Amino acid sequence: MEAKKDLINRINRASGQLEGVAKMVEEDRACLDSVQQIAAIRSALAKVGVELLKNEASVCDVKQNPEDFERIIKELFKLS
Repeated sequence: MEAKKDLINRINRASGQLEGVAKMVEEDRACLDSVQQIAAIRSALAKVGVELLKNEASVCDVKQNPEDFERIIKELFKLS
């Protein structure tokens, strides 16, 4: 349950950052500032994705479904 709350918080934080970028564009703020925020958002969302995959892998029954487990592990390594 705590992990789910943490993921929701991360997603909400990224959403807030994205709204901030939209405001920066509307206000004609420096392009570099916007790009830095976008990089931070991408990184945050990638971490959310990795955490989701880790959770998926932790509940995967390797013996009953080894193909799913292998697929999840491959996805984890692509994103980290």
